Amino acid sequence: MLSSVELNINDSMAGAGGGTGTGAFCVIGVSSTESSSPIAIRSSMDTNQIRETLGKSPLADACIDALDGGASLIYCLPVKATTQGKFSEVEVEGTSDATISVSGEPTNEFAVKIRIESTGAVNEATCSISEDGGATWGDEMTIPLSGEYELPNTGVKLKFASEASAKFQEGDVFSFTATAPAASNEDIIAAAKKLLNYTGAYEWIYVKGVTTAALWSSLATVAMQWEKESGRPVFFIVEQRNATAEEDAAAYVEAIEKDAKGVKSRHVVVVRTWMRYVRLDGKEQDINFAGVFCGWLARTKESTSTAFVQEFSLPEGKVVKLLPEGIEDYMEVLEAARYVELRTYNGLEGYYVASANTTAPESSDFSKVEDIRVAYRIARETYKRALLHQSEDFDQTDIETALIQVEADLNVPQDEATADKIISNGKTRILIEEMNSGRDKTLPVRIEYVPRGYLRKIILNMYVVNVLSE
Repeated sequence: MLSSVELNINDSMAGAGGGTGTGAFCVIGVSSTESSSPIAIRSSMDTNQIRETLGKSPLADACIDALDGGASLIYCLPVKATTQGKFSEVEVEGTSDATISVSGEPTNEFAVKIRIESTGAVNEATCSISEDGGATWGDEMTIPLSGEYELPNTGVKLKFASEASAKFQEGDVFSFTATAPAASNEDIIAAAKKLLNYTGAYEWIYVKGVTTAALWSSLATVAMQWEKESGRPVFFIVEQRNATAEEDAAAYVEAIEKDAKGVKSRHVVVVRTWMRYVRLDGKEQDINFAGVFCGWLARTKESTSTAFVQEFSLPEGKVVKLLPEGIEDYMEVLEAARYVELRTYNGLEGYYVASANTTAPESSDFSKVEDIRVAYRIARETYKRALLHQSEDFDQTDIETALIQVEADLNVPQDEATADKIISNGKTRILIEEMNSGRDKTLPVRIEYVPRGYLRKIILNMYVVNVLSE
């Protein structure tokens, strides 16, 4: 009688090549929205509906970017900020002797511009406000008599101040930036554990927002423990930081080179790429590629690599530039560091994934995202079928016949994966010879499969052959 099911995914460290994906994943991110259970975001929702649901938050941005990449279903779990965003100094372009100051707790990253449309003091002058650095503008409004105005749903409070002789001058622009709030590592890990107990069907968890190698290692430990205890393998997608204003590309790469390389886990995927990007709602912002990357994964079957040039690219109209300037000169270093990177190719337009790396070593069977997606699908589906046989009784006088149906049932995930062209072929076998007797409560099972092959490198050898005419 079977009393439990245990899952072990083994890595031969020999390397491996690569079904339709579930199209569903989870996101953890900061939001003022409160919910103890995941919130479903679907591709049928527009950006306004998403922000009405999740606020003007990093979590909403993650969903918008993923839908832009092709996702259809996202489960979101909001977490509260433990570190509040900060404001820069307000800069003025023009001759206004009146002033604007800023306060509050920003709900997200903003680049605010206030353009004076007509000259005057408070309750007289008019202005327009942009939250995205001037890419889009709100309606013209009269500056309130109180001088106080809060940008809707942003946590940003403005204070317009003008003395009797001081006025806001038409054409002048006041500018400042706000950084996004962040959650603590402890809150992110707690949210991850809550999602792992969620029974919905999903493949991976995306942590929105810049995090560090310390958290990546903790998430790898959580994922490994969960895999052992629940039989549900999952991986995390996380974001590396962008370069600071003081770092050029060389200094930046040197500072981050060892971070992802030091984790060494198939459970963690680190997206390094930052880019100036035109978002789904038309706003041009500096973003990490991770959200769009999740959308790419969600729209394709497990065995397809997002580095497949024919299928995955970002047009130059969407990507203004990669950040920091000159980062493409360090592709080999970043690839060796196990990051997910966007790059260009001579002769092709657009931007492409160099390699969909996990932080596992290159020699691992699970060094690429497509490798773990395939393995995890087979593992999940086989585990679920094994659970159906838990505590099932069988005839001890004819064990082999009794277990034939069990073995056939456990092979269904392999058969389906082969039919879906996710694997080349596979076989799940019950190791009857390793059972001590019919009274043995442990049923050893071996899962083997042959992955799909990948063209990782193409060598073109060109020759000129001179043929003498007769």
